[in-house]
Amino acid sequence: MDLKAAQLAPFETWHKGRKCYVVWMYQFNKDSLQDLCQHFQLKLSNLIKLHPVQKPHLTIAPAGFLTEHALEEDEVNLTSLLNYSDKLQRLKLAPPLIRLEKIQSFPHCPYIACRDLTKTSEITKAILDPNAKNFTPHITLGTYLETPLHGILNDFFKIPIPKLTLQASSLDCVRFSTHPINNIPVCPEDFETIAQVHFS
Repeated sequence: MDLKAAQLAPFETWHKGRKCYVVWMYQFNKDSLQDLCQHFQLKLSNLIKLHPVQKPHLTIAPAGFLTEHALEEDEVNLTSLLNYSDKLQRLKLAPPLIRLEKIQSFPHCPYIACRDLTKTSEITKAILDPNAKNFTPHITLGTYLETPLHGILNDFFKIPIPKLTLQASSLDCVRFSTHPINNIPVCPEDFETIAQVHFS
């Protein structure tokens, strides 16, 4: 198996040929966040495949693979997504205030960890993910080109980041292709919004 195939193999096992995955996210239009992401990506440029940051976003909760009938535990259909959106909209939640905290890493990618200074994200996650899956809200910086040596990254993870506070006007339910774009196998920026919850 060549290197490219080896990198994509875990994701092929994950999606099992299903073409579309759905997540819930906050999107931000703030130059300071985009500049910060690009700054950190530059520092990691020899270790990661870059994600474009034309659409800076914070992934809040997974929804699942979008299918017509949702037969598997990790599948969801459009009707259930719209029902979640309607339920959350009726709650008239306050806009979340997202504080950037520090840089951390999943096995496949570095990310910026965040927390919500309001209760909105906590309430939202409890509804969207009642089984409390082990999911960390995050702003992805890129995908590792290969398994990183954590010794190399230790100093990078200690870099303090500006304590930016971001406000989101909506919670967006988006779908994206599970197939790689420019060899980026996860969270590409070709997502399409299929439902929205507007904050009061």
